[in-house]
Amino acid sequence: MRIFRRALIFLLLFIVFSYVGIYALHYYFDFTSSNAVLYFIRGSDGRIKITRDLDYDMADRLVFMLDMNCFISKFLEITATARSESMLDVTWDESMGRGEVKDFRPDGTIFSITFSRFKILDGMDGLDGRTSGLFIGGDLPYGDIHRDKEGGNSGIGYFRNNRWYHIWCAANEGFILKDSVYLPKDWIYLGSRVLKLTNSEVMIESSHRFPVRSRNIVMKRIFYMKSGWDYLLLNVSFTNNGHAPFVYTYGYGDEPWVGLSSSSRGNIGWSDSRVFEYEGYLTPWPKGYAGYWDYGNDAVREGRGFSNMANFIQWLSITPTEVYFANDFTDVDESRPLGSTDNRLINLVWSDQVLQPGDAKTYTLAIGMAHTAPDGTPLKPKVESE
Repeated sequence: MRIFRRALIFLLLFIVFSYVGIYALHYYFDFTSSNAVLYFIRGSDGRIKITRDLDYDMADRLVFMLDMNCFISKFLEITATARSESMLDVTWDESMGRGEVKDFRPDGTIFSITFSRFKILDGMDGLDGRTSGLFIGGDLPYGDIHRDKEGGNSGIGYFRNNRWYHIWCAANEGFILKDSVYLPKDWIYLGSRVLKLTNSEVMIESSHRFPVRSRNIVMKRIFYMKSGWDYLLLNVSFTNNGHAPFVYTYGYGDEPWVGLSSSSRGNIGWSDSRVFEYEGYLTPWPKGYAGYWDYGNDAVREGRGFSNMANFIQWLSITPTEVYFANDFTDVDESRPLGSTDNRLINLVWSDQVLQPGDAKTYTLAIGMAHTAPDGTPLKPKVESE
């Protein structure tokens, strides 16, 4: 009996000290469920270097890894359940301008967002470029135990019932000036900083400069989220620091692949009391919203059996000049069903925006996951800034 009591005491002490140790790693050494791993990479000179973030172009040079991500993840899951409160886990690399945010919830679900963990292919010359800053998209790091091999948590994902549901993909943003389109990869990254970070709140800012020096344009992006939210707030500001006014068009779109990554099957457009089975325009209204619903398109006889998940994007400041659902970005044909297997998209466009010297315009968006109404249809959550 005495041996049993001693063993029990030692076990309890081991659990307590383990918890305290992981607590220290997380809160004092900035170890998260994504970066609590050491990768030993062979460099071009043959030397071994150590990093906490393995990029996809380093994978073939990986020699060894020491992984503690699972311990941090379990710590966050247990703590969220014990406190009955959601807990944010934020990984952000200020120099590289990329990272991820996970919201661990007491019911075992996870809401996940990745930023700038993807490349953009330039179809004009075949070159690709990396984004840096607060651009939604990309997979979780290789060592992250939550990384879904099916891509369910690339961009924005939701973990429930032991599987990931894809909510949003890598955003397709474009800044058009004099018929030239500038993508996220084209903007020069100036840096970023974490403005606020607690277990329940996060705010990050990234700054960018327009790639053409004759145009002194600065873009600032601010991401904000609270634990328990099924969405994030994103402010995108353009400032004219030059001496002459200019006119531009800004677009924010995505082929979100709601439900299952890499597949648009089942996705139909939705908005306030309306669904879109065909390509078409939505008449924007102040603080309006739209999204995709993984329900099945009767116009192309898809039937049912889809996830019933839905996403939404809401414009909270400047109302877009047009919002549309389509099978590609080139044209909209309202007689054509939303039938692409991988490219049913939504696009928000702010056309002919005039920016005077010294002035700025800010586009505030709420981007996230819709709830389900009692009748099974999508229901947009109440947004804090609404």
